[in-house]
Amino acid sequence: MKNIASLFAVLLLIMLGVVHPASAQTPASMADYWAGNAEWKLVRQMDPIVGGVSDNGGAKTVRVSGDAWYLFSPYANQSACTRENILKLGIRVFKSTNQGATWSAPADAISLGAQAASDCEATDGDAIYDASANKWRMIYQCLSENPTEGWQVCYAERLGADPMGTFTPVAANPVIRSGTLWQQICASPTSRCRVLSDNRPVLDEGTLKISHFDGTYFWVTFHGFVPDTASLPSRGFRGVAKTADFVTWIAGNISQGTPDDAMLSLEDANQWREDWNTGGPIGPGDGSIIQDGGYFYQTVEVPDLNLGCRDGQNWNVGIYRADSLAKKTGQWEGLPAGNPIFYSGKPVNGGTNIGCAIQYAQIFKDTTVSPNVIYLKLNRQSKEIGNMGTDLYQLTVTRNLLKNGDLWKANAEHWNRTFQGQTNLAVFRWPQTAPDRNQFMATNCGKPACDPGQSVYQDVDATPYAGQIVDFGGKFSTGGGTGKMFLRLHQLDVNNALVDEKVIEAYPNDTGFITLLSAPVQVNPATKLLRYQVYLETGTVTYFADEMHVTLH
Repeated sequence: MKNIASLFAVLLLIMLGVVHPASAQTPASMADYWAGNAEWKLVRQMDPIVGGVSDNGGAKTVRVSGDAWYLFSPYANQSACTRENILKLGIRVFKSTNQGATWSAPADAISLGAQAASDCEATDGDAIYDASANKWRMIYQCLSENPTEGWQVCYAERLGADPMGTFTPVAANPVIRSGTLWQQICASPTSRCRVLSDNRPVLDEGTLKISHFDGTYFWVTFHGFVPDTASLPSRGFRGVAKTADFVTWIAGNISQGTPDDAMLSLEDANQWREDWNTGGPIGPGDGSIIQDGGYFYQTVEVPDLNLGCRDGQNWNVGIYRADSLAKKTGQWEGLPAGNPIFYSGKPVNGGTNIGCAIQYAQIFKDTTVSPNVIYLKLNRQSKEIGNMGTDLYQLTVTRNLLKNGDLWKANAEHWNRTFQGQTNLAVFRWPQTAPDRNQFMATNCGKPACDPGQSVYQDVDATPYAGQIVDFGGKFSTGGGTGKMFLRLHQLDVNNALVDEKVIEAYPNDTGFITLLSAPVQVNPATKLLRYQVYLETGTVTYFADEMHVTLH
């Protein structure tokens, strides 16, 4: 009966003209995003099955070349390395000609045991097509079966414009031995990567990304890791070096344009909107960069506790920009609206959230379409296998007048409650429930029966929009059972008197989010305030809400 009631409610809303398909998404620039006029909209999940092959470990890097997307991702062999109790890893490449909707069968790029330097693992790398040399270049972390060797960096090539096949590792591998670039970057005793590490060496150049080609040099970014000890905490950093051939490297050299310190450190994340574990953020791990409109934009994941995945840790993604890759920690500008932009999930009903919950967030530009489209993908890990996978978001122009309408800030900022002593309002970090796989609002009456007018709301200054057209809506569900609700848009004058009101009646339930969207509404010239208000009518129900909006036409 519950499903039938839900279907009837949706059909009724369709007949009333208040349920519509999502409108087309307009691509945005990074300048739009920085100005607060763009947002990340979920396009699809690309995993956990890619090209018929399970990829729960996370799709690492998407590269756009020619008319296709190529996804480079590690794959596990069922045989274990002899040096440690870990599975062997190689790298596969997949192809998509429809923006990641479907993928080809994989081709082995770096096979297991292809070279002694990577006969245990090859993983966490990046690849780029070099048109000037007509070859694909791949750089990746490599681990030898030799127990005296730690994580190193290896390099391989493939001739031609097609990466769907075997890459040949160079004889000089490993091309970077652990810590050699960081020794140059952190050479000064006053560098933040030295001071924050208590003079311990920064190691393990890893999660490498080929961030920029200037016509001569490839600029490669990578993380650095300082393990914790009994008395000192773990530390993470993001650094950059450049190379013409991926064998010889320039790092920590101001005269050559490479910064003499980490690009980003824990100090860049101290002000993030996060209730960090004791000790605060430990610094960045993986990151990615695109160039757009005269700036370099860098996404970076920052955990607390450790760069090695530990359950109970926060592991979030933020974004920064700078006008040069020579900038170092403290010189990259954070998003004006604040970081993080994506949050690790946290269980609602107790328990410990999984370590490394968000992995391999990558920002990239699709040049196969015009205008170009900017995407961000990230892999979500979960204790529930069905909720794992790589989520793909598109940067789109927004004209939503509500702030934090999709709860991207992971808090209830800008939202208010009537009957504050009774009305409960929380934001849940439970991505498997949210329609956009981010945060969502949870609210209820706080007692068996709702008082008339019990609600949550947000006010918008209507003065700039007199005479213009808006619509309003959102996505709604419940934590159990069917609830009655009203979604209202009030137009209030300078004395808070009602000028106009539009109402949507709905009956959300726990079978999934329903989408509500009003008919067009004109803003009255006498209106000084638009009040978007969700009225709670069923006291025994907790209402879930996401992607709430008042959209300017």
